[in-house]
Amino acid sequence: MGDRGIVFDAVLVAHVLSAVVAMGSILATGTYASIAGRPGRARSGGVRRYFRPGTNWVPRALYVVPLLGLVLVVLGHEAHRFDQLWLWLSTLLWVVGAILAQGVLWPAERQVQARLAGGAGGSGGAAGAGSLGSISRRVAAAAAGVDLCLLAAFVLMVGRPGAG
Repeated sequence: MGDRGIVFDAVLVAHVLSAVVAMGSILATGTYASIAGRPGRARSGGVRRYFRPGTNWVPRALYVVPLLGLVLVVLGHEAHRFDQLWLWLSTLLWVVGAILAQGVLWPAERQVQARLAGGAGGSGGAAGAGSLGSISRRVAAAAAGVDLCLLAAFVLMVGRPGAG
């Protein structure tokens, strides 16, 4: 089991790191969105740098997490099986978080980027409906929701209730 154990451990480390990177970057997005929504703070250098136009690829590490998790189940033999409830519950939580990120968080983040780049002059128009403050609140709330889903999944995966 020596080489297989090393491979399992390496995949486990990559799985955990990708989850932590995704969670941390989504937390940062929510934090910067909260700052951007405050009057007079949206044009600060840090907020503008964070919400520069383009895709923020770091939180997309979210999509690596289940792929590595699948590899862990395959490599885990009897320790990790597809019939374990903790595995399905944590996967369901991940799916809810991913849907929230893809459907709410990242589109709203693009609206913040457009507003800060001057695309809508900070008030409705081309970048979508709503003020920078309301869009920033949506980003912050969605980021909190995604991170709560991921944190709950993380707790289930560490605790593995019923795994024996």
